[in-house]
Amino acid sequence: MSKISLEGKTRLPGKIQDSIQDAAVVCSQIVKGSKSSEVLGTAIKNFTLQDGAIENSGSNVRRLSVLISHMKIQIESIEKR
Repeated sequence: MSKISLEGKTRLPGKIQDSIQDAAVVCSQIVKGSKSSEVLGTAIKNFTLQDGAIENSGSNVRRLSVLISHMKIQIESIEKR
């Protein structure tokens, strides 16, 4: 596995966690600042919509990993010829 793809895989969970923590900070600031349940409800709805994007990103990373493995096998096969 290349250094770049390994580095991307190791940084992705950290970036996701940072995004979740940032969203939590935003939510707590909304509650403290406006006390508006409508605004908080909208923020929560938007935050939960991100779950699908996160799942899709994880799925794409797994697919890319499989493709990289297949390409490595093909390269090795070509180099042996």
